[in-house]
Amino acid sequence: LNQQRRACSGRVMAGGTAMHCRPRLFLRALLVAVFSVALAASVGAVPEEDIVAHVSTVALAALRDTEGLLKEVSEAEAHALGASGRSPLEAYPAVNDKVGQLFEAALLALRHLAAAHAVDSSVPLTPRELRDLATLEGQIVDVLTAQAKEPVFWWHGPKWMIIGKLKGIFRADVLSRLRALAGPEGAEGKLKRYGDEAVATLAKAGEPASKTAIDLAVIGAKVPAIGLAVGDAECGAQQGCDVAGMLAAIRAVSKQPAHLLVLPCETEALKNIRTSLHSGSDKKLFVSFVVNGNLAEQGPQAVVAKVVASLKLLGLESFDSLWLPYDSFKKRMWPHTKEMLALMFEQKTIARYGVHAPARSAALAKKLLDRQPTPAAWLTPHDVVLPAAPEALEAARNLSVVPVALPRYAGAPGAVARLYLQTAAGESSSDQQAAAIRWTLAQGLALTLRPGPFAAAAPGLVSALGGFAAEGPSPLSGAATRILDALGVASDLAPAAPAQPAAAAAAAAAPPVDELRDALQRGRHAISQARVDVVAQVAQDAPAATDRPSAAEAGPGVGAATLKGLDEQAQAYKRNNHVIYRENFFDEATWAAIVEETKRLWKSKDMDPNCNLDGKNRLGGYILDHNHRNTSLYRLIYGNEQFRRWVSAVNGEGDMWPSDFPIELREYGRDSQGMGCHPDLQMYAVAKKDLEFAVTVDNDSKCQVTFYDAQRKVHKVNTKANSVMMVRANAAEHCVSPTEGGSRQILKFIYVGDYRKSDTFWQYTGNECGDENPNRRMMELRREPDSDHHTHSSILEL
Repeated sequence: LNQQRRACSGRVMAGGTAMHCRPRLFLRALLVAVFSVALAASVGAVPEEDIVAHVSTVALAALRDTEGLLKEVSEAEAHALGASGRSPLEAYPAVNDKVGQLFEAALLALRHLAAAHAVDSSVPLTPRELRDLATLEGQIVDVLTAQAKEPVFWWHGPKWMIIGKLKGIFRADVLSRLRALAGPEGAEGKLKRYGDEAVATLAKAGEPASKTAIDLAVIGAKVPAIGLAVGDAECGAQQGCDVAGMLAAIRAVSKQPAHLLVLPCETEALKNIRTSLHSGSDKKLFVSFVVNGNLAEQGPQAVVAKVVASLKLLGLESFDSLWLPYDSFKKRMWPHTKEMLALMFEQKTIARYGVHAPARSAALAKKLLDRQPTPAAWLTPHDVVLPAAPEALEAARNLSVVPVALPRYAGAPGAVARLYLQTAAGESSSDQQAAAIRWTLAQGLALTLRPGPFAAAAPGLVSALGGFAAEGPSPLSGAATRILDALGVASDLAPAAPAQPAAAAAAAAAPPVDELRDALQRGRHAISQARVDVVAQVAQDAPAATDRPSAAEAGPGVGAATLKGLDEQAQAYKRNNHVIYRENFFDEATWAAIVEETKRLWKSKDMDPNCNLDGKNRLGGYILDHNHRNTSLYRLIYGNEQFRRWVSAVNGEGDMWPSDFPIELREYGRDSQGMGCHPDLQMYAVAKKDLEFAVTVDNDSKCQVTFYDAQRKVHKVNTKANSVMMVRANAAEHCVSPTEGGSRQILKFIYVGDYRKSDTFWQYTGNECGDENPNRRMMELRREPDSDHHTHSSILEL
């Protein structure tokens, strides 16, 4: 090409006309094109501005998801309480899935923001804000990790800190810059403009497609390759339940018996499933049943009774498979589980069994699945946002256990998943669903579809199944697969891969970002590098005159003296056998707001009377949070970043966060006889990360809190207003003396560094009692304007 270009140039110089050299323009353009292709092939280059546009778009979409889900959780909670008439503390089963989606959306927003900042330094995040982002990421990951095994009990606890800090990080100038990077078309318009080039733009050019065809017969050897998961969302009282129609569509595609997976649900849903099943003519079905985790804790007899009752309601003689939850495989439960399985096999109640539990590592998968009798299959959480771990899937296959994918949530995916699917498969909803089906099957998992309400979902799913059948057994292209796999980098709950040693050196040496996955990994590395010890964070975040307020300064706070001498406070806490008492704790504005809110609460119905109190020696209840108020004690205490830092620094066991157990307001009056000596009960799995607090609101009594330090030396304290006492579970023994004519009010709550619960936690979550309960009656009297509340007594229980 160069020779031809020079020859043309020579003819012009010798007197030729421009007409003779029109090929020169063509050749020059062709040369540029060839050079560009060669460059792309050699370094895999993808325009960074397109990657930044994508992660900025997704960060904004995830933030919108959190706002929408926050409203949805509140509405679902209100509906559940209105329908059941139960205690507000009993709403968690109805909202647990939505709470998980809410916190997951917050995590995706943070990590895509970090990716945008890592690739484009014009995204304005200061080192202090990156540290805030890192601690917030840690809290969300810990909540979601614990939630994989058991529900979030009181979501209002973690909510205030997570949502409050998220809004502080996504301040106005950050949002403005993200919108500019996403493009003038708006958050989703940028991706629509990409059209068919989106996949090539965001994944390495020339990435080969997988050559392994999807073989449904191999995947479905023990469990049919494609199934339908149904429960209350699909077949509850208010839903149309077209199970038979959807199963027929699945059979037409898979050429196998359709798999009907019945999720834990109410009796009405089971009856509706039966009605639909018996309306269909084809009886070739593989029916499996999922056992609720709480039921397994009640023992094998409860499981057997539930299975037998469910078979009767469904009009079946046996289940083809029974899915048992994690609790059934605990060391103390497994011998009983084995006996139960032997009985059900003998009675032909079930044909086989499987494991229904998450496992994010090969070691945990092997621990769950490597047992006798051998489980036929493993029902694992798996979807586009959070796929099953490849190493865990490999461990299952090595044990000849078939992995079966169950989406974590019913219905359409959230905004983030839709954006990734749109990028990989186009704007058509059915094409996106078909891509998700193909992506799952190509990984060797059998899959179950979880449609949500049939009326809205069925047409799209049928169309998606038809699209999948039309495309045949070929998997997604390599580039499309890499796009969907990249989302797993942003949602993974495992620690980020080791980053380069020094942030400055990494920034200087890093090559250009060449694909989406690389950008997300760099964002996670940036978060990891920003994470520091909390004592260092307090020192580093001391504000300069030109600094913007950090998350720790923008909301409620503590007194300046509280955060001084943290090392000395930590040493005193250790000497005292993990108890510490501090006066003048909160700053003036925060303390004034706490006092006013406690006064309001006594006169309101925003407390649920504690059924375990007697109303005489102990009066009070759990503080509710169903009306969003800036004066909420959950904002003032559970949303207090400075308080969180003090707790973390003094306890010295890593970051601590507000628990998912409610705050309690108690009063014990002039007739209180105090309480005996005791260490605090362990409510969470790790005792050294389970801390209980008593904040004294007011005290005109003579009662003293007595505690024994590590040397068994006795300490006595007459606690004052605006004081905090922090006690670690199973640590310092402490007692409370009688009030001797005065009264004392306290706030009682828990901070944790690990959201996993102890076995005793769930024994303290029930709060059902009638109007005859003495504490409930006395709480009603306490609300009356002319009542003399000093006639009531209560006992402080630290």
